[in-house]
Amino acid sequence: MSLVILVVAALTLGRLGAAALRLGGGPETAVYRLALGFSGCALLVIAAGSRSLVLAQTLLALVAGAGLAHQLFYYARQRKQQQDAPPRAALNAGWASLSAFERACAAATALALGLTLIGALAPVTSWDAAVAHIALPSDYAREGRIYTHPGNVYSGYPHFMHGLFAVVFYQGGERMAGLLNWGFALLACFSVYTLGARVQGRTCGLIAMALFATAPVFMDQGGGISIDLPFAALATAALAALVAWYDEQDFKWLVVSAALAGSACGIRHTGYVVCLFLGLAVLFGKGPRRAKAAALFGGVALAAAAPWLVRGALVAGNPLFPFL
Repeated sequence: MSLVILVVAALTLGRLGAAALRLGGGPETAVYRLALGFSGCALLVIAAGSRSLVLAQTLLALVAGAGLAHQLFYYARQRKQQQDAPPRAALNAGWASLSAFERACAAATALALGLTLIGALAPVTSWDAAVAHIALPSDYAREGRIYTHPGNVYSGYPHFMHGLFAVVFYQGGERMAGLLNWGFALLACFSVYTLGARVQGRTCGLIAMALFATAPVFMDQGGGISIDLPFAALATAALAALVAWYDEQDFKWLVVSAALAGSACGIRHTGYVVCLFLGLAVLFGKGPRRAKAAALFGGVALAAAAPWLVRGALVAGNPLFPFL
């Protein structure tokens, strides 16, 4: 149940962010909404969870409940408005429009995700998880809060995912944390598809997603508990949003890209490298007002990364711990 509440809360916060930026609808926007929503949930969990994981779960439940209530009201109103509308197309219309090659790419992706799901349900055995990614959440669950662990240096590292793992582990145990990681693997696949589709169309997106999902490292990371695929999901979505800004020259996409790149800094320190390269791409790329665009990107990315810098300073005395 804790995982379901987290996902619904992420969808709710992501919907609010998309509405504020007027992103519209569609599959591409859904990827950005979910990535932004998880970023908001991570901030909520690390702030409230440092006091009590029960408090963090309660706040997530309130956000999720408010989102469900809004959706029920919205769908009830939409149903009244669409009573006289023509029936929708068959659900398999999208699959029928795919070529044989595109179907093969989609099937390969689905098979890879199915295999990684089996691994996600198995006990964790990787070294990284045993010393950090599941070791810390289990200790936080026993303590009832997220704290500076005196015997584990990784408690001073960026805690975007460790906070989310802790809040689902608190009630659901290791298996729920594994399923959360698998969910981010799925989000990473859709982020890769979104980037490929933006660059060269649907076929390119499906090829890229299939290659990504069938890579051995994806199978390894998606079937355990790690931070690499969540980082890949946010960083790739940030790049896709930047491509959208190049295509449309609409600053809302630049804000989305910067927010996701900055949030990725809360997962691992290489997020700052992503911010740097994307910022340089804005500054030296095509289009007018490049200096203004680069300043906007840098400001939003810094604002998104700032909570994680502050946490590092408070917990370890170094905003970029263990560096510098």
